[in-house]
Amino acid sequence: MSPSRSSVSTERLHWKDLSLQELEHVLKSEEVTGEPEDYEYIRQDGTLHVLNDECSIEISVSPAKEQPDGSTPVEHKA
Repeated sequence: MSPSRSSVSTERLHWKDLSLQELEHVLKSEEVTGEPEDYEYIRQDGTLHVLNDECSIEISVSPAKEQPDGSTPVEHKA
């Protein structure tokens, strides 16, 4: 067993690897322009890093934050 193995992956993912919730956040984000397949993604500590040749966007996808109407707010960090 390896010492102190982190659950954070820096593996670059494609849109097909995202959960439906993550993909929904990406599609609702005003900072993400173009199609989901134009980006690569990295999951890290409740944040989805959305990357392409021009920019890097961080989207909070923590499931704990839920509004009374059942929607989950999207927090953007450019």
